[in-house]
Amino acid sequence: MSDFRLGNLENEHQAVISLKPMADLVVDKSYQVVTMAEHESKD
Repeated sequence: MSDFRLGNLENEHQAVISLKPMADLVVDKSYQVVTMAEHESKD
């Protein structure tokens, strides 16, 4: 892993995180597909 690659991964992570509020479905930590309402109630 180079600093360049880690920087790219961080940029991709931030891009995906910014889209989360628009999601209808989420894959949770146990790899189950749940609705955003179910996901938010688990937090």
